[in-house]
Amino acid sequence: MSELAALEKAGYHPGWFFDPYYPADLQAAQRQVNIWYATDCPQIAPG
Repeated sequence: MSELAALEKAGYHPGWFFDPYYPADLQAAQRQVNIWYATDCPQIAPG
């Protein structure tokens, strides 16, 4: 999934002409995507 598609799935809509909640809505969507990434793609520490 592309980053934009993930942000849209998390509730961000970049196509809106006027977004009174920007950038808060983008940041909230990014936090949600980060949570999904952390739970779906656990990182293994080297060593």
